[in-house]
Amino acid sequence: MTTVIATNDFHSEVAAAGALLARLRAGKNENAILIDAGDFFGGNAFHEFSTGETEERLLAELYDALVPGNHDLEDLARLRDPAAFPPVVCANLLPPDGFAGAWHAGLLFRRTRPKLGVVGWLGEQAFEAASPGERRGYRFRRPTPELLRAERDRLLDAGADLVLGVSHTGFEADADFQRTHGVFDLILSGHCHSDNYHRVDQAGPAATRHVVKAPELGRGAARIELDGDGGITVEIERFPSGPGASGAPGHPFGWLVAAIDRFRSWSQTAVGSFADPTDSRETIAERIAEAASAAAGNRAFALNLGAIRTGLPARVTRGALLDCAPFDSPLVVCRTDEPVPGLLRQLEALGEAMVCARPPSATPGLATTGYVAARLGLAADPLGPSHTIRHTISAMCEAD
Repeated sequence: MTTVIATNDFHSEVAAAGALLARLRAGKNENAILIDAGDFFGGNAFHEFSTGETEERLLAELYDALVPGNHDLEDLARLRDPAAFPPVVCANLLPPDGFAGAWHAGLLFRRTRPKLGVVGWLGEQAFEAASPGERRGYRFRRPTPELLRAERDRLLDAGADLVLGVSHTGFEADADFQRTHGVFDLILSGHCHSDNYHRVDQAGPAATRHVVKAPELGRGAARIELDGDGGITVEIERFPSGPGASGAPGHPFGWLVAAIDRFRSWSQTAVGSFADPTDSRETIAERIAEAASAAAGNRAFALNLGAIRTGLPARVTRGALLDCAPFDSPLVVCRTDEPVPGLLRQLEALGEAMVCARPPSATPGLATTGYVAARLGLAADPLGPSHTIRHTISAMCEAD
């Protein structure tokens, strides 16, 4: 029997994931194979505090393999201890020149019974969702069924009894891939946060195809049991989260408690305040777009909702600000005469959910963030060094 424990979309939730980390440590001690399906790094204030160093150490101590997510690319390119880092597995992406860690298209675990092969891939939309700076130096090709099937067959020829796919593409896309192509008996999925965690499709009288995703943001793991006869059992494990979980007595990583304490102290620096809390990230995104529109000379302003991850409390601290806007970007004015509706349609086709402020008597042109301008492939002029998403929120706090 081989046990695989999988996570995905952890997004640096170190300070609230003590229960999950304890489970992963126990699984490691039980000789389970630990795999992450991408986006272990980034997306909150802790990552801004640690700059990925803590997350890198956790991956090195716990995991046997990981597939890169779009939010991992920058951290993978700057590993502090590449020799200790687990193998990166991705068949359709090559790292920048000079990458000193281990990078494989597929990986065979000979110590397991049955012998397990793993093929990883990064979806096209996920790769393009990374900023140009984060993607710099990486070489991407589309993860076609032919490419993935060839890597699966290579691992089978090398002695694998069973080959799993590990995808950072999105649950529904992976389910469609399974139904259409059926390259793998099971795909571990990441990228698109959703309430879907396990889907099974019949692929014939005696065959099934699974797509499995763990609860995101440190709230759970997927446990997969593989027997020697091809049987697959899946359990979705959920764990409590909260600010006290990681500092509990007997925490499995004693070195981590001090780091979390330093983070909590660092994150409490006051930024400003609002008259009332704004619980909805959609609402705070609309307020940011309106304020940025005014700063951009009353132009229509388009903000990608993915840049905003949470609402904001009435008292805004550094931690709350960075949790809300973990991916800062400069405000810019695009150099284009194309009407705003057409640009928004282009962004929708690229998979971006947009929030747009359009003043009644708007100045011609579109203002947005540097990230969105790059997604559109448009040249743009920055508003100035003090005009970014985070600076806009800070100014809103002070003015409220």
